Amino acid sequence: MVKNAWYLLFILLYSANSFAQPRTMGLTQWEKDYADGYILFTPLTSKNTYLIDACGKQVHTWTSAYTSGTFQTLLNDGSLLRAGIVAPPRFGLGSGGVIEKIDWSGNVTWTFKIADSNQYLHHDFHIMPNGHILAIVWERKTTAEAIAHGRDPNLSTPSVWSERIIEIEPFYDNDSAEIVWEWSAWDHVIQDYDNTKPNFGVVANNPHRLNLNYTGDNYQDWLHINSVSYNAALDQIIVSAHSTSEIFILDHTTNIIQSSGHGGGSYGKGGDLLYRWGNPAAYNRGTPADQRLFRQHHAHWIPTGFDNAGKIMVFNNGWGRQSGNYSSIDIIEPPTSAPGVYSLLSSQPYGPVSAVEYYKNPTPSKFYSQVLSGAYSLPDGGLFITAGTSGNLFRIDKNKNVVWNYINPVDQNGAGKQGGTVQNNQVFRAEFYAANFPGFSGKGLSASVEIETSPIQPALCDVSNQTEAIQPLGTGLYPNPAEDLVVISGTMAQKATLYSTDGRKLMEFENTTVLDLKTLAPGCYHVIVVQDALVQQHTLLKQ
Repeated sequence: MVKNAWYLLFILLYSANSFAQPRTMGLTQWEKDYADGYILFTPLTSKNTYLIDACGKQVHTWTSAYTSGTFQTLLNDGSLLRAGIVAPPRFGLGSGGVIEKIDWSGNVTWTFKIADSNQYLHHDFHIMPNGHILAIVWERKTTAEAIAHGRDPNLSTPSVWSERIIEIEPFYDNDSAEIVWEWSAWDHVIQDYDNTKPNFGVVANNPHRLNLNYTGDNYQDWLHINSVSYNAALDQIIVSAHSTSEIFILDHTTNIIQSSGHGGGSYGKGGDLLYRWGNPAAYNRGTPADQRLFRQHHAHWIPTGFDNAGKIMVFNNGWGRQSGNYSSIDIIEPPTSAPGVYSLLSSQPYGPVSAVEYYKNPTPSKFYSQVLSGAYSLPDGGLFITAGTSGNLFRIDKNKNVVWNYINPVDQNGAGKQGGTVQNNQVFRAEFYAANFPGFSGKGLSASVEIETSPIQPALCDVSNQTEAIQPLGTGLYPNPAEDLVVISGTMAQKATLYSTDGRKLMEFENTTVLDLKTLAPGCYHVIVVQDALVQQHTLLKQ
């Protein structure tokens, strides 16, 4: 009994020490009800991809010869599929050039490259149900080619970067691949500048085409597609165009010839856009006041079995938003006349008028990622979110409360020191995996230590797990775990201050023996009590 008491006192002292030191990176918020699953992410400046558990501890690491080319994902055999930057980058920021498959043991078993001065893999890719890979490719067009296509010479730049979406059939056994389908934006433009050039027409009458002379603020990278995803039920592809602040839906039922034309396929439009949304000014059916997306990322259909299934989710970065810069997770429900057939009234923009801002910070400016980022639905009704520019990965529950928070501790100099700072710790988009993911079968998933150096011990989740163990010693708080009210044992407390696990002051009480926690969200907290000139720190679990 005495031995156990000394052990519990040791844990309590460590808990107080852990709380006293600031957690500036790695895991900064943890709740045991959300201790499931694993997180996969690649720091943009790193050659490493990390798999961590909900405790923020490393479970597995893959090392590539290439710095991150943005996205990464796991295959059902436990292999990593990862984009990398082929040096020297031929195009702008977010370049890639290569996708490679790395097995669980770290062996590169397959490589696919498109990386020359005229075309370049970049940003995102998506695994289709048949195992094929959808990927994004920049296509460089000369100024002369652009002008011959109807580009306004006043918008001329050394070159114009257009976009292709390709479908790759990988042959992993012999390290080869074949492009089996593709779509090129260059085949689907409209322009009203020069009636002597091809593609001339009234832009507003052709909302299914791309206005070659609408450039946002980037004359060269005029579309900048930054995400691609697929809906198998509709056989449609959705992409996010950063420069025009729009999402586009494409018909994948077309063959390669039909995808370059304006007819054919199950939806009858060939490779022309089936749907677009976010910025009607891009096709002359609106003004800047009608814009709803602002440099968005990660457009995708919410999968079957999740809340809002079948609707479109987008990380709306909010860069240039009329009401001020803030990010939001938006849900869009396109009006349809039949599955996959999108309604459009004459002279009107594509609906809906507005998206649903499913999540934003109560103080909107506190959640803002100018670029990068993404969000995934979780089975419990919550979301897993990447705020890419700050390297912040977090989880919200179905009530939109933050229940887990992690700050990428890796920058261009490697892993940072806990309590210090990291620079350039951006993450393109992290992924959340349930513990029963097939790729984990038969793999060693025992966690080691946190990625950051000089981690605070015990780990935050270990401290939080001691709540019930510390209870028998008499923490001075009862009951613990608690629901609405907590009694401070002993004499009246001159002051009691309640903090979140990442050190934010949440509530303060004076001259009392009772803490009213009715308005406090469930979770793990720290309480500092000043009682008869003694200062004590306690761990409290609110149910």
